[in-house]
Amino acid sequence: MARLTVGLALFVLASLVSVILPQTAAVQTQSSRLTSPATITTKVSVDSEGAVHLLWAVHSQNVSGTAPGLWYSKYGPNGTTSIPPILIRNSSLVQSADMAVDKFDIPHIAWAEGNAFGGNLLTDVSSNAESGMYYVELNFSRTHQFTPTRLTGVGRIVVWPSVAVDDNLTTHFVWTQISGRTSAGLYYGTLDNKQEVNQTILIAEYSQNLVSVPRPRVAFDWSTGGLHVFWAETDEFPNGTVTSIVSYVKVDLRTRNITHVQVAKFGEQLEDARVTVGTHGNAYVVWEPENASKDSALFYISQIANDGKIVFVKRVRQTNLPTSTGSYVSVTADSEDNLYVVWYQPPAPPIGHASLGTSAPANISYIKIENDGSISETGNEVVSVPVIAVTISNSGNLYAIPQKGIIEVTRPTN
Repeated sequence: MARLTVGLALFVLASLVSVILPQTAAVQTQSSRLTSPATITTKVSVDSEGAVHLLWAVHSQNVSGTAPGLWYSKYGPNGTTSIPPILIRNSSLVQSADMAVDKFDIPHIAWAEGNAFGGNLLTDVSSNAESGMYYVELNFSRTHQFTPTRLTGVGRIVVWPSVAVDDNLTTHFVWTQISGRTSAGLYYGTLDNKQEVNQTILIAEYSQNLVSVPRPRVAFDWSTGGLHVFWAETDEFPNGTVTSIVSYVKVDLRTRNITHVQVAKFGEQLEDARVTVGTHGNAYVVWEPENASKDSALFYISQIANDGKIVFVKRVRQTNLPTSTGSYVSVTADSEDNLYVVWYQPPAPPIGHASLGTSAPANISYIKIENDGSISETGNEVVSVPVIAVTISNSGNLYAIPQKGIIEVTRPTN
């Protein structure tokens, strides 16, 4: 596999301005801490009306004073709060969550909940471990009282579920399922009658030498009607060597064919990875080696074409950020299949909740990659207020989301 070295020169942006979000197609982005597990994780989606949906899981170890569990909030297109923060699930056992917004702008949320393990290793799984998969559809036109459902049809230990909704309003899931302390696999299934996962398929069986539990992600492709699935697996062998494999699967929902592509293979452990979808069936994957914080925050970007072929792989260094405090990354593609990778630090506490004790400004940086693999734009800006998340609309507008309001980050003129 070819690795292209990319020099990352960062420019200072001109200003920050208040903005009204334009109408866009649904855009999904995720924020993930790259250097260590986050106590507060965030999922952001911009729907077809330009509204911003926010989902965050507050874990029991957090020090913010916020009730542990799963929270949701929504901003209107004008930046005002449309739905104030609501606690969807009051539980200290929520482990991970994902959100997708359907064509009617209704959010669908899936998460894992239980006492499966306290860390990221299969060896952390105890004999009495259990972790179920839960689901809720937030249709506020019907009610503001929601009862999450524990889904059947899956194994006893489910972790890192991801959700997508297609244009027929079928809900799709991928998840890691653990069987004991040495066996785990990546599964796919659809939702039936809001209670059971059916048509379950084992997409990949993980190695018995697995170091950490893989975190699969799924995204629906509105242009081709297929699903993009992506995950990273790290194995440690008895001789002490470590091998990481970045994998991608395209699921054709019409033919039920599955195309499996090995995107990359490394001799070191990888951190969390991200996938986003373009408008012509392309998929973009972004991942970071575990030791990137010791190597100027190095990460990789790959584009995969609709036919499963790897178009390019880029190697990028986040040379502008202090690596000691960690950073969060978000990836998405605009309507012209340009990829944006945005990272920021430090994170703010969830909107409307107690402070984590930091009022530090957020350092936001980004790169724009054209669909031919060339870097056409880079930027860096310090926002004067803490930021909970960043996102990019389908038209390529970059937004920072602080605890109050929405800010557009002004990009340099080409």
